[in-house]
Amino acid sequence: MNKKLEVLVLDEVEEYIKKLSVSAQAKIAANIEIMKSGGFQSVYTKQLKQAIRELIVGQHRFIYFKKKQVLYFVHAFRKQTVKTPKNKIDNAMNIYKDII
Repeated sequence: MNKKLEVLVLDEVEEYIKKLSVSAQAKIAANIEIMKSGGFQSVYTKQLKQAIRELIVGQHRFIYFKKKQVLYFVHAFRKQTVKTPKNKIDNAMNIYKDII
């Protein structure tokens, strides 16, 4: 049996999720639970830069990375353009470098 991953969510991401509808919160929580169990192929994610990835839930984007057995969710926003803003990717990369 696979060991579940630990999830760390920055305050910014928690605040973003709290402002969403109950149904959106439930979808996000379900996706994160699937990821915790190692079911990455069952959720919609995209690689942004090196270890930095994006969880896509409808119009909502969650920038995260995995280090050892921990998923770090470091940014959340509503996607309104085709490209993910470079400053969000760069900021996530800085957090990643601080952790490794």
